Amino acid sequence: MRDHAETAAYEGPSLVRASLRSLPFAAIFAVVFLANLAYSQRTGRFASEPTYDDVIYLADAYIRLAFAPGNGLFSVVASFWHLAPHAIVSTLTAMAGYWAFGPSDVSPYLANGWVLALYFVVITYLTRPLGSLFDRVLLVATLAFVPVAHAMVTEFRPDMAAGLVFALALWAICTIDFRQVTVRRRVGIVALAAFATIMKPSAVVLTIPALGFAVLATLVAQGALVREDRLKVIGSALISVALYAAMLLPFAILLAGETVSYIYDVLITDADIWTTPGDRWFHLNYHLFGPGGHQALGHFRRVGLWVLVIDLLVYVRFPAYRKRGVLPYTATLVVVFVAMSVSREKTVFQGSFFYLPFLLAAVAAFVRLVSAALALRPELARTSLRAALAIVLAVEIVALPLGGAYFPRADEGSEANRLLPKVKDAIVALRRDEWLGSPSCSARAMSLSVTNYDPLTPETVQLSLAKAGIQLSTDYNFLARSLDEAMATIDLADLVLMVDPGASQRNTWTPISAFVPEIFDRLSNQPGVRRIEVGTYRQKPYWLFVKPHCEPVSSP
Repeated sequence: MRDHAETAAYEGPSLVRASLRSLPFAAIFAVVFLANLAYSQRTGRFASEPTYDDVIYLADAYIRLAFAPGNGLFSVVASFWHLAPHAIVSTLTAMAGYWAFGPSDVSPYLANGWVLALYFVVITYLTRPLGSLFDRVLLVATLAFVPVAHAMVTEFRPDMAAGLVFALALWAICTIDFRQVTVRRRVGIVALAAFATIMKPSAVVLTIPALGFAVLATLVAQGALVREDRLKVIGSALISVALYAAMLLPFAILLAGETVSYIYDVLITDADIWTTPGDRWFHLNYHLFGPGGHQALGHFRRVGLWVLVIDLLVYVRFPAYRKRGVLPYTATLVVVFVAMSVSREKTVFQGSFFYLPFLLAAVAAFVRLVSAALALRPELARTSLRAALAIVLAVEIVALPLGGAYFPRADEGSEANRLLPKVKDAIVALRRDEWLGSPSCSARAMSLSVTNYDPLTPETVQLSLAKAGIQLSTDYNFLARSLDEAMATIDLADLVLMVDPGASQRNTWTPISAFVPEIFDRLSNQPGVRRIEVGTYRQKPYWLFVKPHCEPVSSP
């Protein structure tokens, strides 16, 4: 009893001290989180109706919460089996946000704060070898200005979270000792790798090979090719791989069909649409010195690259400096960069699978270099570190924004703000006056087809109607390659929303945009189809076509 009491008495103050030491880091998180929410409110996502890619996840989450059959959590989770989400973690996060904070579009972004929180937890953990709380706070504060950290708040996409967890999984694999890994650590690392894989299922063409390469690089670094116990090391690695496959099996059953179809369409069927134009040099540089690296890492990419180069030079020169996992992780990072450079599809979101591993590698390398300097010349190194970090932080505060987004505001945000309420009111009136009273239609949901990506996407309308308690099914026909293919989808819809053929179109990258005049003529000339002007777009009418799929209510 006495030993237990003494232990509790010791752990109590330790816990209090640890909590107090974490307060500065929590404060940094809070400042960055609130600054980016305020940015979104002023000029970002919250300044307009959701018409960007984020709305896909918002609509999916809200509809599952509002219309899943049955009651309780089980009914919502069961909906995943019947209709798998595009990104399961993003959908769950948005659902948690709506459940906790209500139907506002801000709610999912509040819940998505866990991504930024994880970012600060990771870099705070990496700074532990510096010892001094003051120095660690300075370093973490400087890293609060990396643009990708802001995007974790202002962009509701799975990529940043997936890239961060992917980086952690790579580091965990590269630092594992396959000769004497415990069961608990093995299960934890494998679970982390599996989580990194399912964060964005469509990225498996990169994540699974990269995780596999990390295992191979770690085996080589641990002497699996030359050591006497190489069979033990290889066997341990194979056990981990088998456990990883077993953990992925349920998700493969759930997500494989949609994921394979999506990847095939992006890489093959619609490759001409998704391929980013540019020469070989553009693609090679995109994720570091090109547009992607500039947007996501800013000036940190140059500093980070120099830190990594110096760290490797010191690693090669001084054996005492070497740490387990550095070479396998660096080799894997290079492979990831090359693979993403070879890919002809380039987006700053996709680049998160390089930006976050790169950033974590640079922070870890900086801490190793400073720790080595502190061991050699403590006072000089400590003074130099504080002066350098203080100067950098001061420059950042003066010259760099603390909030931002890759794509701050929908291009047609003002148009969407004006048109969406009118479209919503028109559909609500149609449902009330005609749909609910129709025996052939009241038992099913209305279906909507949209021909133009701007000013309103189908998910934007779908989310707005869901908040009004109306379930609306939609299609995605923007990639239709011919008029007949487009009409095959449109003919199945009850409602069709489109711009006037005389209005200039913004997103002409969608193949269907070339057929808008013909689609308009066909719908206008179909018997029984009604054409309702719900507003104006670019000084032209914005049209809602109502198909005669359901007989209207007969007048008495």
